[in-house]
Amino acid sequence: MGRIPILIDTDMALPSEDIIPYDDFIVRVPGDRLHELPARVLKFWNEHDEAGLLAVQRKARAMFEAYLYMPAFLKRAFTLEILSV
Repeated sequence: MGRIPILIDTDMALPSEDIIPYDDFIVRVPGDRLHELPARVLKFWNEHDEAGLLAVQRKARAMFEAYLYMPAFLKRAFTLEILSV
């Protein structure tokens, strides 16, 4: 939806993280530092003007459409599988 995700990072692997620059469009908070969430969100907000926030939202949407939307994800997964056979 073009929103800026907040990720509570519990040391999990994210889909296609080798090609998706997640930290360009998410606010990541380590699971053991959850108490820092409000400060990290505020810091992120203060580091971007309105145009910057819109750009981050557009990047989040573009990454979703290109890599995470199910048809795009499956097309990429099957293409990679075929190429590796």
